[in-house]
Parts: sequence; C-alpha cells; structure tokens
Amino acid sequence: MKPRTIAISIVVLVLVVLALFVGSRLSGPKQTSSSAATTATATLGTIHTTLNATGTIISANQVDLNFNTPGKLTELDVAVNQVVADGQQLAILAPTSGAADVVLTSTLAGTVIHIGAKVGEQIGSTTAQSGNGSATGSGSPAIATTGFLTVADLNNLQVKVGVDQADIAKLSINQAVAISLDAIPDKTFAGAVVFIDPIPLNSQNVITYNAYVSLTAPDPLVRLGMSANASVDLGKKENVLLVPNLAVKTVNGQKVVTKVVRGKQTDVNVTVGVADDKNTEIKSGLSSGDKVVVGVVTVTSSARGGGAFGGG
Repeated sequence: MKPRTIAISIVVLVLVVLALFVGSRLSGPKQTSSSAATTATATLGTIHTTLNATGTIISANQVDLNFNTPGKLTELDVAVNQVVADGQQLAILAPTSGAADVVLTSTLAGTVIHIGAKVGEQIGSTTAQSGNGSATGSGSPAIATTGFLTVADLNNLQVKVGVDQADIAKLSINQAVAISLDAIPDKTFAGAVVFIDPIPLNSQNVITYNAYVSLTAPDPLVRLGMSANASVDLGKKENVLLVPNLAVKTVNGQKVVTKVVRGKQTDVNVTVGVADDKNTEIKSGLSSGDKVVVGVVTVTSSARGGGAFGGG
C-alpha cells in the first residue's frame, strides 16, 4: 500500500473514533430506574372517628304564603326583615274576578324574608313572584321561596346536611353535633340531630339522605343560607389493629392489603372496621407487627457513557 493511501486510512480511522467518542458524550448520561416498595407496620393503637358533612343554615319553621286567587296587589302592610305575629295581616289583593278583596295573614310568628311583588302589580295565586326586597343579582338565593310572601322563624335555625348512605346508619336523633361556619371561622356552635329524611336523594347514582341539625342556642351572627360544616363524634376504639389507609385497597369488592414476608409480597384479604383520616382498623387478616405495602417509590440513577476512550 502506498504511503499516501496509508495516511488517508489512518486519518479516516481517527475521524471515525472521534465521532464515536463525541457522539457518546453528546448523548448524555444513561438513566436506569428501579422500583422499591415503601412499607409500614401493623400496630395496636387507638382510633378516634368522626362523621363530617356539609350543608346550609335554614329555618326550622318557614312558610310560603300565597293568595288563593289571582289579582292586583292593593295593599302591602309589611316589609322584608319585619317581625310579624301569627295571624297578623300582611297584604290585601283585589281579585281579577271582581270578587271581594282577599286578606293575606301570617300563619307563623317570625320574620318576613321575602316579598314577591309591589303594590299595584298583578300577581298569581300559586307561584312565587319576582323579588321586592328579596335576593337580587346574578346568583340564585341560597334559601328557596315559593310564595308571594315568606315568613321564617329566625330564632330556631338548623343545618341541613347531606349524608352518604354508607354513613347514615351512624346518625341518631339527639346525637350531639359540633357546627362550624365558613363565615365565622373562629367559633364553634353546639347542635343536635333532630330529623333524618326517610326518603333519599339520588344524584348521578350517589345516594344521600338529608339530616337536620338544630342549633342549641340562637346567635345573631348566624344567618340563613350560610355554609356550614357538621361534625359528629362517633367515639374512639382502643387497642385495635391499625394500618395506614394507603395500605388498604379494594379488589373485586374485597378489601386487600399487600403483606411483605422476608421480602416477598403477598396480597391478603382483610376485614376492616372504622377509619379516620390516617388509619384503618383491621379486624382480621393481619397480626400486629406485620409489614404491609403503602406505596411504591421509583428510583432513577444516571451513568455517563465512557465513549471510546473511557469515562472522564
């Protein structure tokens, strides 16, 4: 081979090696990943459970009043926020039929919270009218009214809450309830369960029951329509077997935990009891000291390629 040809071959070989080296460097570090289970130990302990539900402040006694015939409102004797007595005259209507005037009286001692028309306006006999002194603006009233005039007892307030069907059996009449209000965050009010609706509500296949919680003592700070949180203390259980909630999963309707024995993972069926926001009671399927999987952590490591001339 001629010297010139040999020289060219050497140059080409050097360029190829350099290209491989630079390519390995530019490709960056090589990444590898592996998964490792995080575990917890089943232990004996105490669990304190509560039932929490959200709702709205309503009046325990509210009446929606209508004239029994359509006509023209000729007299209005009360205003919104006015306190009225049972049997007090509220308004007078001249019937469209030309019959004698009709007098509307209150059937409840309370406060006028809604008036649906002004003097001189035509009103119907059964439907609510547009507001005169009632809620205005683009939103909907938090308290529903269906009459020309509504009276509510503001000294007897309740919280109306929706309770999931899985929890409704935990409630009972006269059960003590702690009530907190979004509008008054620094104060807790005492209450008690006074009624549970026998007929549930079905919203997109979610079944709930309305429960009513009375406020033990009236407070002028509490107003109709306020958002409320009701918390029922269901008591505590001591010396029970507990695992973190993250350890419990449902497989084909069965509660399951993954148990770790000498590094080997095995799914075992368990029977669960009560739960709080951290732990679940295990009634059967595990023993104190058992290790259970609560999660999986993925570990990623990087190694830079060494190229043709090794790492550096």
